Amino acid sequence: MNGASVPTALDEVSAVADRVAALLAAGVSPRAAWGHLAAVEWAQPEKGSVTRSRQRERSGAGSGSGVAGNGAAIHTIAEALASGMAVPEALCAVAEEGRQGLPVRRAWRMLGVTWAVAEESGAPLAVCLRDASAAFADAASAERDRAVALAGPRATARLVTVLPLISVLGGTLIGLDTVHILIATAGGWICLVLGLGLMLAGRAWSAALLAKAAGSGDRMTTGLALDLVAVAVRGGGPLETAVDRVERQWRRLGLGGSFGVERVQGVVELARRSGAAPAELLRGEAARQRRAGVARGRADAASLAVWLMLPLGACVLPAFFVLTVVPMFLGVLGRVTG
Repeated sequence: MNGASVPTALDEVSAVADRVAALLAAGVSPRAAWGHLAAVEWAQPEKGSVTRSRQRERSGAGSGSGVAGNGAAIHTIAEALASGMAVPEALCAVAEEGRQGLPVRRAWRMLGVTWAVAEESGAPLAVCLRDASAAFADAASAERDRAVALAGPRATARLVTVLPLISVLGGTLIGLDTVHILIATAGGWICLVLGLGLMLAGRAWSAALLAKAAGSGDRMTTGLALDLVAVAVRGGGPLETAVDRVERQWRRLGLGGSFGVERVQGVVELARRSGAAPAELLRGEAARQRRAGVARGRADAASLAVWLMLPLGACVLPAFFVLTVVPMFLGVLGRVTG
């Protein structure tokens, strides 16, 4: 199965939002919608979860598809709602538990902010959740594209950092006394410490380059501010009020990162001057920002292969030299002087 088609945890959050939106559109109340979702057998992790998990692993689905992988989170939300907690706070409570990775916890919190903005502005909740579901699906697609683009550089980084050790073992297999020289002579110990230090430095350098190319969790919020203002605008009222409402909920629910109000103001001003529908302009600009973010991620991954040559030349190749060539020279020199 192609890695780009494997469902991710973000896809699962998108599926949850889409199903809740469908229940709300059918007239089910918000609390009842989450209760129905939690009561479904395939969303309960305690019933046959091991068998289903193994089946998903064999099929290459990773963490699962649909809402099954988020069964524990859905039950947590349903229990929080049953205790009287509001939906946005319940969604953010799941993010606080930390059972899942940062992008997924951030997605739950983003869903909570979307819910709060829709409720406060009076926008149709089902429509807003469908928009959020589409945004999460776009983010999941971007993460898959980035992971596929980084797969090659990651493999290269792992390979070049172990090449010196492979060369040492290879030299031993063909009869060279490299290992003995490294551990039994003073010069060998110097080579061993220096070589291992260079290897660790090269590995850390490569890992830093990979982390920079992969990007931070803030990429999850690309275009989100515009999407949320579009949600607030659906409920009517001035654009300034919509922006203030989104910024307040963003901070209240602890989404973190920069709200990026300056990115919103340009679209708001264009809508004010032109008289065009602000919600459409906002959603279009949000989609454009997401596409730009994907393009930047692909460009970063493409340039990473070049940047990885730096730790290769500065650390890995010198480590190869001091762990293989120098011990061989010391061994020959010892035989000659001996």
